[in-house]
Amino acid sequence: MALVQPGYNKAYMMSEKRLPTEAKKSQIDWRKVCRVMLDRSLPMNPLTTQPDGLDRKEDNITISLGSIARQQQSSSQEAILEANNLSHSSTEDLITRTFQHKQFFEQVLAGGKSRTQGRKLVVVGESGTGKTLLLQKIAEWILEKTEDIPIWISAPQLGTSLFDRYLRQKWLPQAAKDSELPPIEWQEAFEEILNSGRVWLLIDAVDDRAIQVLSVVRQIRSWTEKVRIILTCRDRVWRSNQDVLASFDAYQTLEFNYPEQVKAFIEQWFSPAQGLPQTQEKPENLGEKLFNTLARPENVQIRRWLENPLRLSLLCRLWQQQPQDLPSTRAELYKKLVPEFYQWKAETKATNSEQQQQLNDGLGQLALQALQSKSSEQIPHSLVTQILPEDTPLFRLAIRLGWLQNVGIFTENPHEKYYTFFDTTFQAYFAACAIDDWHFFLNPQQNSYRFFEPQWKQVVLMWLGRSEIPKEEKEALINAAIEFDDKCGYENFYGKRAYFIAAAGLAEFPDCTRANEIISKIVKWGVGGLNYSNSKQKATPPPIAEAARNVLLETDRSRAIALLVKMLETTDNEQLRLQIFKSLETIGKNNADAIAALSQRLDSSSSESFHLQLADCLGIIDPGNLKAIATLTRLLAPDTREDLQQIAFNGLEKIGKGERKTIAALLNLIHAAGFSTTGRRAFECLEIVGRGNSGAIATLVQLIRASEDEGMRRQAAESLEKLDPGNPTAIAF
Repeated sequence: MALVQPGYNKAYMMSEKRLPTEAKKSQIDWRKVCRVMLDRSLPMNPLTTQPDGLDRKEDNITISLGSIARQQQSSSQEAILEANNLSHSSTEDLITRTFQHKQFFEQVLAGGKSRTQGRKLVVVGESGTGKTLLLQKIAEWILEKTEDIPIWISAPQLGTSLFDRYLRQKWLPQAAKDSELPPIEWQEAFEEILNSGRVWLLIDAVDDRAIQVLSVVRQIRSWTEKVRIILTCRDRVWRSNQDVLASFDAYQTLEFNYPEQVKAFIEQWFSPAQGLPQTQEKPENLGEKLFNTLARPENVQIRRWLENPLRLSLLCRLWQQQPQDLPSTRAELYKKLVPEFYQWKAETKATNSEQQQQLNDGLGQLALQALQSKSSEQIPHSLVTQILPEDTPLFRLAIRLGWLQNVGIFTENPHEKYYTFFDTTFQAYFAACAIDDWHFFLNPQQNSYRFFEPQWKQVVLMWLGRSEIPKEEKEALINAAIEFDDKCGYENFYGKRAYFIAAAGLAEFPDCTRANEIISKIVKWGVGGLNYSNSKQKATPPPIAEAARNVLLETDRSRAIALLVKMLETTDNEQLRLQIFKSLETIGKNNADAIAALSQRLDSSSSESFHLQLADCLGIIDPGNLKAIATLTRLLAPDTREDLQQIAFNGLEKIGKGERKTIAALLNLIHAAGFSTTGRRAFECLEIVGRGNSGAIATLVQLIRASEDEGMRRQAAESLEKLDPGNPTAIAF
């Protein structure tokens, strides 16, 4: 054996020394070696640890992934994003396909169904989206499901070593340090295993050593093609190195979707089977209460930021100890999450309240200075040490706790180290806490226009949500924004940008006295500049209209929904109605006010086309709404006009899945229409809404056996195979 374990006797070890060299090398259990090295290397992760040092099972924590490709945006798309001040790059990631956790492992890792056959992968994503956890699960999967060998490398381990030098001069000696074999035999055996095709290099947090990206890839190109490689890095590193990483298949970690994955994560966290400490309430009740609290309409904006796995973990830790209502703004939420971060880190480094406050103040000043110098993502060592001198406990504390992370050096300045905040949203919060005067963001008299710079947007929103800031200060900033005139022409482009940011700020400052005025203008821009009647005003330029519709997702949704419903009730303009429905479908999902308003209009509407539009929209914002489904299902009657049937098919495919009456109506229409255009369309709809339905399956089986129309029987068999894969009747046909 390669590693000397407790209980080995001296005689066995002596006999082992007498083995021939090849026999000794063959005794190295590389899988055991790699498991030991994994245990030494893996970092503590808040997704898998709970308060009081208790571990939680991670088997059911799933990370979804999207296959991404580079897409150059058109100038109009760039204008939309720039107008909304949401753009971080001139490119955006196109998700070509999404993979659930199990699918990724089965199809990409095991099946090799990717451009590189699963041999060169880069997993990108923002902090807290589960990149390291996913890589850890990949390592475990390799050890459990294959005969291969994972080698884990992370930026702190790599240090300043070149890639191949690190493996041979650092990783290998550490792996062999408890062995009786001579180093030369380990080196020879290591070269053999590298060339065996069984090695996976799992390189974590390349963004934490960004300078290594180019050198790592160059070395990989000269490395044996038999080694499989998986890198993880932050979005910004992948964006700026897409050409270098062009030979890699890129996948992006996706934040949890709501409600399914968020609910599943909360249920797992509070599962009583995980051995949580005793509380006054059962753990499952705590989890249920947390999810129900998140589901409230007033928490929709807070919920968006908790779809990040790391932040949701911190909230679960907080809720586990202090179950209470959620704060109304993001700034107040982060005010609670920061102490929870310290408590999580106390498992390795305890701090008192005075240390925490001093460090928070220092991080706030550092965040401000970094944003002002436009080096917020890579902060030079010289700037860090101006605020947190290197020889002080606060500097060491910031590094040890992980608020600041060393990202190495860059070729442009090889004599200086660089750092980054572990999460940019916490950086924005610390910066917002260091600002008291609203003029800091917007002060034309002093030519200060930070309000329009992309890196300050999240700071502005956090600042507006701080309870310590007087309402008058917030009102003054909002007023200055919506009254801003760039004096650069009729369009007042920067004035509109200011309006968009002010509208987004209403989610953090809903008590603003001009909230209705702001949202009313945003809604009108978003629906294209149409007024409430059949006449038209000058149309809003498409990029501005698109940006306005995007802002509806960020602003005070309850006010926006109320205004959209009011417009719906007071206009007969068909084009305007369509835009209103689109906006409601975007921002009104699960909103009780929107659902009630559309349901009421559905009961009172006399216009057939409007009636159908209402039902379609209602079914989208309230999945499974029986009134909406019944409205569309009635149109499946055989004597209904074909154009109306097509509307019903389209709508039911979106909202009628699994509904018994809809399935029955489709089957009835199939029998009546036969193998006609309408009948074939009914089959297509049935394949979507009737999947797994026993009644639909039985009817199709009977149709295959009894129908004399060969085309009808063939179509029934194709639909049956989709409804019930592997059905023997469909296979036999």
